[in-house]
Amino acid sequence: MNELVFHKKIPDIMKVIQIGDVIDQGITSPIRCVLSNGMEAVVKYQKNRSGTFALVNEWIGNQIADLISLTIPEYGICDLSLDIINQSEHDVEIDKNNAGLAFFSRYLPDTVPISNSLLEKMTNRETEKVILFDILTGDFDRHQGNILCSIKYKKMVFIDCSHITTSDGYSLNTPINIPKALSQECLTDISILTAPKDNIYDKLCNSVGFRKDILREEGKRIRNILTDAVLEMLFESIPQEWISSDFAKQRVADLKSVIKCKTSMLDQLICIIEKERSTRSWKTY
Repeated sequence: MNELVFHKKIPDIMKVIQIGDVIDQGITSPIRCVLSNGMEAVVKYQKNRSGTFALVNEWIGNQIADLISLTIPEYGICDLSLDIINQSEHDVEIDKNNAGLAFFSRYLPDTVPISNSLLEKMTNRETEKVILFDILTGDFDRHQGNILCSIKYKKMVFIDCSHITTSDGYSLNTPINIPKALSQECLTDISILTAPKDNIYDKLCNSVGFRKDILREEGKRIRNILTDAVLEMLFESIPQEWISSDFAKQRVADLKSVIKCKTSMLDQLICIIEKERSTRSWKTY
């Protein structure tokens, strides 16, 4: 792979020109903004309630999702200036500490969280792909609220990578336990398929469908795309102001090590996923 091919990534740094209201969903308290290209976007800013590392996770997670062609909104990096923050007429709890480079994704007004009845009408069958993505990135936060259904286009849209993690617990402010994360037990752990409270993966398998042959095909394709060189480039693209502390730099290095290791053992993970999914009959297509 000579160059990275993105379909949803906006390469230029946009400027926030207007701040709207706070988006109700999400512990990062994202805000709806208008960008300099006219796009209405959901913006996650530095030093939000989950910490600036949530932006690192969004940037890495969305780029990986984009490269493997998972359906996601357009995304990129934007500049949230102090002047724009001071000019805001909305009741948003941000100040000078939150100014600087932020992460954005396109606001999708014509979407609603998934339901069984809506899933059956969606045309993009990406169960296998999102299972592989979530396991590779350690996304323990996949739930009904971050898979949206576009009524207009009849497509599922996958959002929110802020809490991809390989550490114990949910916090982004604690170090990754790297010896544990790189242990065989953790690297081959696919408990996220059964852990979500709303059984999100079962919903997808039942309503959209699941096929072992597609899982294998997607695994082969993803392994060919996410080479070590490509992953190195993705991590090198992280804005330095997001990872200025020694803690953040170490967490980035550890996250990269775990994702690289999981990608290298994708064949083994696919066998484990197949075994787990074979315990029941899923809808086929």
